[in-house]
Amino acid sequence: MRRVLSLMLVATAVFGAEAIPKFEDFPVSQQWSGPKAPVRLVRPDERLFRTRLKAAAQEEPNFAGHYRFANWGCGSVCVAGAIVDLKTGDVYPPPKAVEGSGWDRWIVAGGFIDGPLIDFRADSRLLIVRQPGVDSAYQEARYYEWLGTKFKLLLTRVEKKQMDGGQSGR
Repeated sequence: MRRVLSLMLVATAVFGAEAIPKFEDFPVSQQWSGPKAPVRLVRPDERLFRTRLKAAAQEEPNFAGHYRFANWGCGSVCVAGAIVDLKTGDVYPPPKAVEGSGWDRWIVAGGFIDGPLIDFRADSRLLIVRQPGVDSAYQEARYYEWLGTKFKLLLTRVEKKQMDGGQSGR
């Protein structure tokens, strides 16, 4: 049954006419260049990554206008990260965050895929996360819109992998 469901998802994504979200469809109202607020580490699991989060709060925005998407490794082909609001210093978990605390709350993606594990732009609220699919010939791409304090899942799409030995996490 799982195999049939997987094939149906693949057929829908590969042959369906779903509109794939594009970065330009989710523009930010303005680029921000104001003073950076000190990072606010409120939760104990945020303090686990205080060095990386404090450093990110001093960098330029790279996501959705005035946010910094900070990411760090969490093992072989694994990426963890957080969103730092450079205006307020607030820290937000990535999409797919697990409720609770600890490492799991900050893991974004992992596995061998074609293309980047995470894709985002400074001038867009769209974030794309890729991960391996159920079948090794395919991968999932999840498209999220940043709403200012959380992510909204827009689309999960199954993509056929390139068969030239794709890379992980470029």
